[in-house]
Amino acid sequence: MAKYQLPYPTSALQPHLGTDVVIAQLARLHATQQALHAGLANTDLAQMELDVVIASSQGQHFELAASLANQRFFLDGLCSSRSGGEPGGRIGERIKNDFGTLGALHDAFAQLAAGMPEGSWIWLVEQADGRLAITAHPRIGNPMTGTSRPLLTCPLDPAIWDEEDGADLTQLLPRFWKLVNWDAVERNLR
Repeated sequence: MAKYQLPYPTSALQPHLGTDVVIAQLARLHATQQALHAGLANTDLAQMELDVVIASSQGQHFELAASLANQRFFLDGLCSSRSGGEPGGRIGERIKNDFGTLGALHDAFAQLAAGMPEGSWIWLVEQADGRLAITAHPRIGNPMTGTSRPLLTCPLDPAIWDEEDGADLTQLLPRFWKLVNWDAVERNLR
């Protein structure tokens, strides 16, 4: 696993995510990656791809690998240039087929987020049968341990969104949707 490189400048997500927040998330990601590398040193998993490590490990190695995957997936799914708005291409068609409208997808995200504790992750996934769905995972869980293919994720973490403790986490979703890089989401389709 090569050192993670952010696919845009740290200031690119303003005003929805501040530069200091992006830098802090990147530092957290790099610390997680270093801890995982140290933990996997001299094991068969040391040179494996992240999804293989997630599927093949337990305990601390799994927790570090899953946390790293969640953080990378979140940051890779964001962009300021050509983000937000209506998705086009295959992903736009798939959203229309499986949710009806982009607004319905937003509503489904918000509904699921409302029932999840702080620190959870909401995911748009492609199920094994090809249909799109939304899943939620507390803490470090993610869909990479099952048969669904992850497409996009949003962390329900007030620190990431620069919100005060106790904030209604569903209120962060409009900011998230303004940053979604639909091209990156489409590249994640099968």
